Amino acid sequence: MNSWLPIVFVFVLGLSFVLLTIVFRSIVVAATSIALNLLSVGAAYGLVILVFRHGIGSGLLGFQRVDAIEAWVPLFLFSVLFRMRSNAIRATNGAVLAPLAAS
Repeated sequence: MNSWLPIVFVFVLGLSFVLLTIVFRSIVVAATSIALNLLSVGAAYGLVILVFRHGIGSGLLGFQRVDAIEAWVPLFLFSVLFRMRSNAIRATNGAVLAPLAAS
């Protein structure tokens, strides 16, 4: 699983960069989206390590401390966070573009 993680990251981020560049016709928007996606994934990975590996806040949230994170968790977390980010971008663009289409 660890050998697939960089390949999936590069594929997803590269494809999203190309598609966002085509759709918005702006490299800045695409690069910003990729950077924010990496920032949110990094923050989520850090929180997972902090809570589950180091046990910080695990009593408050009712989680147990573990010795190792399962191999599928980083890939699954990346996929879920990327999809959530895509939905947020779509919702934001719809909210911004709807009044323009009505006028």
